[in-house]
Amino acid sequence: MSDPLVDGLVEVATGFGAPIYAHTGTPICAEPFQLVALARRFPQGRFIMGHMGYSDFWYDAIPAGQCLDNVWLETSLIDPDLILHGLKTLGPARFLFGSSAPYSSVKVELEKLSPLLTREPDRGWVLRGNARGLLK
Repeated sequence: MSDPLVDGLVEVATGFGAPIYAHTGTPICAEPFQLVALARRFPQGRFIMGHMGYSDFWYDAIPAGQCLDNVWLETSLIDPDLILHGLKTLGPARFLFGSSAPYSSVKVELEKLSPLLTREPDRGWVLRGNARGLLK
């Protein structure tokens, strides 16, 4: 993500108004702060932090998300306690439901979120509203 080679692709995606989904969590080229650096270079872009840094960089997901408002955190594969901390820190408007199917199960990922999203407005934002906003 930090290689200028991706800039052309990001320019095309932002030109079409498409969000950019990036897997995060794999060293050396898919770290949450690398996504933030890319999002900083393209402030008009909308970036989704896939898997919130799972499995190697989960501890960077929320601090990275705090850096910029054009980065959303996607919930698949990551532990519920980190999602809960993120919801309290960043708010539900910055999170997107993700399943990582077929690697994970949609049912398991929904069950993981259910006790965290007890208020309908929060559940609505994470499960559908934020994605709708990004896909407009």
